Amino acid sequence: MLFIIYLISFCIGSEIYRITPKTFDKVTTQTDILIRFCPMYENECRETQSAYEGLVDTFEEFEDISFGEFDCTKHADWCDEHGFKRRFPIYVAYTTGPLGIQIFPDDHNVNELSKFINTVFNISKIQYTTLLTDKTFNKTILQDPNSEALVLFYDYWCPFGREFSKYLEKVAKNYGNEKDLVIARVDCSVYPKLCKQQKATMLPQFEMFTFNNKSPFWVYPERSIEGLIKFINERFHKNRDIDGLKPSDFGTWREFDEVAKGYLHSNDKEKRKTKCGEFILGSVYIDIMKKIDQLNSDDFIPSEISQLEFKLRNQLPYLSPKEIDDLQRRINVLKKFIY
Repeated sequence: MLFIIYLISFCIGSEIYRITPKTFDKVTTQTDILIRFCPMYENECRETQSAYEGLVDTFEEFEDISFGEFDCTKHADWCDEHGFKRRFPIYVAYTTGPLGIQIFPDDHNVNELSKFINTVFNISKIQYTTLLTDKTFNKTILQDPNSEALVLFYDYWCPFGREFSKYLEKVAKNYGNEKDLVIARVDCSVYPKLCKQQKATMLPQFEMFTFNNKSPFWVYPERSIEGLIKFINERFHKNRDIDGLKPSDFGTWREFDEVAKGYLHSNDKEKRKTKCGEFILGSVYIDIMKKIDQLNSDDFIPSEISQLEFKLRNQLPYLSPKEIDDLQRRINVLKKFIY
């Protein structure tokens, strides 16, 4: 952050630096910085100024992140040339990492802006859509033979595009534990050349890539969360509902189900465990069998099922995709021992 102090003569309060056209290029290419673009004499900018300063204070401990402000009244022509003229305030993150440039997709909202800062500057890594740039697109999408992809091309300035990108993030969490599926987005207002290369002209548009075909394939899912989930399930052969849950047979296998039945009173417990050990899918079965052996009872199963279902039902929004899958898998397997 020190070099910024030499570039910029003063700050606005807190640690918010005044950015000008002369310092813009150097500042945005040599550090991670969030810049607020706003005509300083507009009411909306004055009304949100103190909230922005308060937000900056909460990130004081992160010395590698800088915050700036660009006056689009004083430098109106520059803002017009760079597309900063349609709605204010506008927040743009300039990162030195693989995320490149990212525009905050919402109106001024301190809580949402804080989440955005945490995500793009890698303070918090909870991001389920992959944010693609002209430097990461080929490697992430075209050069990975072990994954399929659904990519949204949108324009930040288009309300439909911003709305669709929000839908996509909610849907992407549902598939966050699918190792062979990438759900991503490209902001064409930031990376117009990349969008032109991919022939993305009717924004917002979706492009689908499969294991065997890395050529652009345009698809048109319904413009809703339900429509996106239905589309992904059908086209990528997944099976999740609107909450990210899988069917009741998820994590189970018929041959192992037969081994689980009557395990407590069986005379061939070791043989049954050996059978389940033949495949990684059987690890949950074996874990439950060992617990039955330890307690010499399976009375704990209904209670454990009830506890796990309660957790899944009441803590679902706060659980990671992996945690959701792990809970559901164990619940489904537990039921095979008593039903």
